[in-house]
Amino acid sequence: MEHNGITFVTIGQSADMLHCTPRTVHRHIRNGKLRAYKFGTRRTLVRLEDLAALIKVCGR
Repeated sequence: MEHNGITFVTIGQSADMLHCTPRTVHRHIRNGKLRAYKFGTRRTLVRLEDLAALIKVCGR
């Protein structure tokens, strides 16, 4: 999903890119390693740029 020129991905897509479970992505969000954005009441998305930074730091 793109919003104002920024690409966002879902928790599931983030998990696929990190080769982990959605639960692990939620843990990264809760621990402050990954920032999440709420769209509406149920949609939680992650900026692709933030995810790429986390992948770079983790060495995946």
